[in-house]
Amino acid sequence: MSQQVVSNSSSPTASAAELSSGCASWSSASSAACTTLSAIGSGAENCYQYLVDLIESQLKNSSPLKLSLIGSSLSLFLVTLYYSRKLSTPTMIFRSVLQCFVWKNKLIGMTVCTAEEKKKINESLLYVGSYIRPSHVNLDIEAQTLSSLVAFSSAKSGQHLLDKYGLRKAMQHQILFPPISSRNTLKLERIPSLRNSVLAKLKDSPDKKKVLFYIHGGGGFGNCCDGLQVSSMVEYLNGRDDHSIHTIFSVAYRLMGLDEEERKNKSKFASSFEEQLQDCMDAYKWLIEKYDPKDIVFMGDSFGGAVVANLLAKIGAELGIEKQPYMAVTLSGFFDTTVKSFREHFDIENSVIAAPNNIDIMEELYPNIPDSLVPIRFDSSVISTFKDTKMLIVYSNHEEVTFENKQFASLLQSQHPNVTVIAEDGHVHGYPLFHSYSPCIKKTMDRIIDLVSQ
Repeated sequence: MSQQVVSNSSSPTASAAELSSGCASWSSASSAACTTLSAIGSGAENCYQYLVDLIESQLKNSSPLKLSLIGSSLSLFLVTLYYSRKLSTPTMIFRSVLQCFVWKNKLIGMTVCTAEEKKKINESLLYVGSYIRPSHVNLDIEAQTLSSLVAFSSAKSGQHLLDKYGLRKAMQHQILFPPISSRNTLKLERIPSLRNSVLAKLKDSPDKKKVLFYIHGGGGFGNCCDGLQVSSMVEYLNGRDDHSIHTIFSVAYRLMGLDEEERKNKSKFASSFEEQLQDCMDAYKWLIEKYDPKDIVFMGDSFGGAVVANLLAKIGAELGIEKQPYMAVTLSGFFDTTVKSFREHFDIENSVIAAPNNIDIMEELYPNIPDSLVPIRFDSSVISTFKDTKMLIVYSNHEEVTFENKQFASLLQSQHPNVTVIAEDGHVHGYPLFHSYSPCIKKTMDRIIDLVSQ
């Protein structure tokens, strides 16, 4: 088994004793982050960058004791600063601990190995979050650490063994981003007639005219309209002033019923893709009664990308081209709703978030999808109905649905007049949503919102 250790320019070569001390430093810092939950302070935004720069300079020539003190002190400061940035307690803890992993990896470097090689490694505490796959080597260390921890968490939690109920429950966590609330929105409404879809007003400025119409992913059977995806977008847009979006509308379409009992509950669960698509159509009709379609931007991740593409086709067929939105953005879209491309091109080396059991569940839930609802099979007559809508297709060249994203992008580029594609190496499924965790991912989200705001 061949392994490669990736050292970072800011990290010295460590001896065995230093590695042991480094582990102690990391453990101490992690412990401090988890036990100082009541630390609240005002803080200032520039303090965060100052502390990061200070730590990186100290890592170069510091004794183990000093490293331990720095790690513990910085964790305390991070808790204070994160509270001042309106983070929830779980998010604050997660990010503080994650930052300790990042510093640890800067100190000892990261080990490159394939997914198959990784299965044979008895992972020690020191190296948790320090194994990356060959496709990740050119990412920044923050993205590498996050990918490594996601892979570790998925393996240890047995995600690949979860049944459909377990997978749905696993998608409902709120740890990565602070949940949307009155603390991070100007006005937050639930729309009862649309199953409590979320309408969140973020900015009140005359130069911000666009509404982001968000359709979440989750394989069609998991996640929710106020989950991590829309929380991610709220946090990003709140942290940036030079964009044109003032409101996010997140659709609460019905999830697929996982059994006969759920499918009988028509008010809460769907029994077909068509029903889910109609839910989104009803939400769009409601929205265009209040906003000009030319001020609306669609965005959908994963399964939501498939719904976005089909919704454009449905609007063109039923409402006409003049009712199409200004722009549509897909993030790691799931464009072969038959699931055949997902299965045929599944590669364990590019699988960090999705697992083979996802394929089995989706095949069970969507057994007879007609070609008319498969975006990679749209013909020119369908595409022409949304030719005035700008299209932005975003995906990673090393993720679970790369093949079908390439297919859909190629199809659009051959028949649609305004298509932009962002395809980057090494990232995980839906990676732009993790903008808060990596400078290079944030640059991608910056680019996406720049295009939306044009």
